[in-house]
Amino acid sequence: MLTEADLPDDIAALKALVIASEAHGIRKDERIAQLEKLVKAFKQALFGSKSEKADPDQFQLALEDLETAIAVVHAADEAGPSPTEPTGKKRRLANRGALPKHLPRIEEVIEPDSLVCSCGAGRAAFELRPVFSALLADLRRSGKLFMPSRTIALQSPSG
Repeated sequence: MLTEADLPDDIAALKALVIASEAHGIRKDERIAQLEKLVKAFKQALFGSKSEKADPDQFQLALEDLETAIAVVHAADEAGPSPTEPTGKKRRLANRGALPKHLPRIEEVIEPDSLVCSCGAGRAAFELRPVFSALLADLRRSGKLFMPSRTIALQSPSG
């Protein structure tokens, strides 16, 4: 525990101390979550389902797995923060948005040989229509220009 006399007067050092303290708190929260999962697994192995009796050998295996997991948690806690663990701000994801409207677009409609339903009714009332349109937003490269394309597959209204 730091006392007021132990704290540095430099603002940058104080900021670093606050960041380190927050990182330590986050690591503690993660460790608590891991240990709670282990306790839940231990209770499941110990009590299990009430309708069936657990085999003692199976219980021993579960205990060994839990002991191994606890040892891993303790080793990670003693080692401190890992070098791959981010210490600063989270990386912000870029919002790229939609493609510009001036780009040419290709719309490709895939039609079967006949638009009359194959159920045998033979009526025009059962014509196929674009009930299901699969929008594939794939970009086809045409020279140096990217063109978004949309593919519409026709499907029978009956399924």
